[in-house]
Amino acid sequence: CGVGRNALYLASVAGTVYGVDYSKVAVQRSTNAAEEAGLDNVTFAVADAVADLGVEPRQFDFAVDSFTNTSISGEQRRRAFTRNIYEALRPGGLILVRAISHLDEFEQQLMHDFPGPDPNSSIWPRDGKFQKNFNLSELLDMYIQFEPVEARKQHKQATKMNHTFNETNWWVVHEKVGDAPEVKA
Repeated sequence: CGVGRNALYLASVAGTVYGVDYSKVAVQRSTNAAEEAGLDNVTFAVADAVADLGVEPRQFDFAVDSFTNTSISGEQRRRAFTRNIYEALRPGGLILVRAISHLDEFEQQLMHDFPGPDPNSSIWPRDGKFQKNFNLSELLDMYIQFEPVEARKQHKQATKMNHTFNETNWWVVHEKVGDAPEVKA
């Protein structure tokens, strides 16, 4: 959930919202922001989304993966993450996925200068952060147990590390159709 921007917005228009982050600091900031906004229908918890979301199966109608996928190294770990989301959604549930495209100008430079261990990945030079950038087939494959509903490529100008680049991101909506068998990495 990071600092809770998406969760707080959803809590202002939805019934119940649950946000997770592995960072205790992020969860505390999100919780404080919810209290300041007077939102009592949002819960934040410290959890490792690759290991366990800490929720009952088939509990949610909607999920958001806003760039979480880009920080998970290794295909097996990314599959564990999507399996956890799949299990948390009810049949018919939707997930909005935002991911960085391998076509992003800034990320292409990083992948060239500071390649990471996975295809289309980099290690950021300032902080050593892993970042996975996706082509559309990789992103659809990551969410193979879901049915894609819509995929869009978004382009916009962005400034990163004091340089302006053409940023390219994916916005993909997937639906959980029934309960598919487990997909192994």
